[in-house]
Parts: sequence; structure tokens; C-alpha cells
Amino acid sequence: MNHSEDFDELPELPSGLASELKSRYGPVPEVPEAIDRAILSDVRRHLLQTSPVRIGSNRKWRIAGISSTVAAACLLLFVLNRQQPQPPSNIAGDSGS
Repeated sequence: MNHSEDFDELPELPSGLASELKSRYGPVPEVPEAIDRAILSDVRRHLLQTSPVRIGSNRKWRIAGISSTVAAACLLLFVLNRQQPQPPSNIAGDSGS
């Protein structure tokens, strides 16, 4: 994979700085496509397994989900308990007068 073309598309740098950086790091070596994909795949897998952002964000979403479920349940109980009580229906033996 030829990465040197990727660097040519970066934002414009002053010509002196661009040439100095290119000469400092030398030519970019050619990396076969299969090796490049294998390295990137391993790195992505490693980052997904160990990323503190992923772990922390997973925990935050779980806590947010549990909290919102509890809040919704409390609100439902409050609304159901606040309904106007219905008059009692006819009780056996009651004539209603």
C-alpha cells in the first residue's frame, strides 16, 4: 500500500516546512496490502478489547438505562396512585338508597 499519496493530500504547509519534513523522515516504504490489513485488523481488535473509552462508556450507558427505567417506574406508580378513586360498585344486599 502506498501511503505517500495520503500525505500529499494533507492541508497546505509552507514549502520549506514540507520539504524539511519529507527529507527528515525519508521515503515511505512500500507495505504489501495483506500485511497492512493484518496489522490494522490486529490493532483495531486490540483497541476494542482494551479501550478505556469503550469500557467507561459501556458502564455509563448501563447506569443511564437502569436509572431511566427506575425513574419511569416511579412516575408510573405515582400517576396510577393519583387517579381519582371510583365510587364503590353495588355491594350485595345494598339497595342503593
